[in-house]
Amino acid sequence: MSIISARAAAIAVFVALGTAPAMAGEEVLMRQAAPFDACPQMVEAMLDGLGADRNHVRQVADTGAHYSVKLVSSAANLVFLCNAVTEDITIMRTTPGELVTAAR
Repeated sequence: MSIISARAAAIAVFVALGTAPAMAGEEVLMRQAAPFDACPQMVEAMLDGLGADRNHVRQVADTGAHYSVKLVSSAANLVFLCNAVTEDITIMRTTPGELVTAAR
C-alpha cells in the first residue's frame, strides 16, 4: 500500500466513524496538509475507503488552484476540497438542503 493510499484510508475511517448526525449548513470534519499534486489520488482513495458509489460522486471544480469533489448522500453530502496555495485538503459535511450555500 502506498503512503498516499494508507493516509487516505486512515482519513476515510476517521470521516466514517467520527461523524455525528448532520446539522444544518456545513461542518468541517477535518483539515490536513496534503501536496496538491497528490490530492486527486488521495480523494479517490478516501472515496474507495468509504465504499462510495461512483454514481454519487461529482467533480465540482478543477481550476488548477482548487480541486473539489462532492459525494452526494441522502443524509449528508461530503465535500473534499484541495487548495494549491495552502497545500491542504478540507473535508466538509453539508446537509442536502444547504449544499448550494456551502459550495460557494
